Amino acid sequence: LETGWRVPPEGVNEKLQLPPDSEVYRIHRLRLANDEPIGLHYAYLAPAVVPHINEAALTDGGSLRYLRSAPQMENGRFTRTIEAGAAEESEVNCLGMTVGAPVLIIERLITAVDGTPIELLWASYRGDRFKYQFTL
Repeated sequence: LETGWRVPPEGVNEKLQLPPDSEVYRIHRLRLANDEPIGLHYAYLAPAVVPHINEAALTDGGSLRYLRSAPQMENGRFTRTIEAGAAEESEVNCLGMTVGAPVLIIERLITAVDGTPIELLWASYRGDRFKYQFTL
């Protein structure tokens, strides 16, 4: 939906270990399943990784495909937090829902092998149309 540099919402720079007024690169994506909206992503990228973004991969493939070529991703770590929530006004138009409908909220922090943050993702998915599966 949108990409560009901006001062992020509260908490992003802290999690990315950046000074409070730093700009980060934000990628706002609408996720589809069978051509129907199921999720919204807000990805906030640390400045060091931005030159490695594969812009073509933003519309093709999984949520991390655009970062695969970043050298910081090699042996990186992922931390995910998943919780139930209620749809907010900012989500309902894009996802075709009503305020208060169930959503699955995901926060993902990717760090390089040395612990330096690479990306913070805040995502919300329709609770009635999305299932999260782990395979270890």
